Amino acid sequence: MGRFILCVSVAGVAAYLLICALESVFLVVLPMDDDWCARFEWVEVDQDIFEEQCVEFKNDLESLKYTHNSNLTTTKDYIMIVGGVLTLAAMLLVLHFVPIWKGEHDRSWSGESVGKAVLATFLAVWVVPMILGWILPPPVEWFPPVFRKIHEDRVAAKLAELREVAKYMR
Repeated sequence: MGRFILCVSVAGVAAYLLICALESVFLVVLPMDDDWCARFEWVEVDQDIFEEQCVEFKNDLESLKYTHNSNLTTTKDYIMIVGGVLTLAAMLLVLHFVPIWKGEHDRSWSGESVGKAVLATFLAVWVVPMILGWILPPPVEWFPPVFRKIHEDRVAAKLAELREVAKYMR
């Protein structure tokens, strides 16, 4: 039980730091103007479920920024999948293979060790980072400045690219 808790704790902190680093580099959320939408409407997204959506943007640049930011959910999903696969591999190594090498249990794939690895992965990739995200200040306040610089440069480059595209949309 002690190894399990230690693995989840260490892997959870490592997953949190990995997610912060990957998000600072690959999730380039673009700032929207305060008045980015000219007109909102309630749109039915599912049976009897309505959502307020922008149907007319202030300008083409705001429309491009909104589309870009909306598409980032897919990138966030990929980051979580990569983190989950890497953590699962580490958990299988620590909770299944290391005990075999130490002679603590036999070489068969026991459901218990695999189940522990899957549970540990879930806790380490989703639960521990969520708790750390609530407890700690935003990563931008304490993460190394190089990641902030990379993020700011990527935001500036993406904004310049979208401004150039917006010029030709009219």
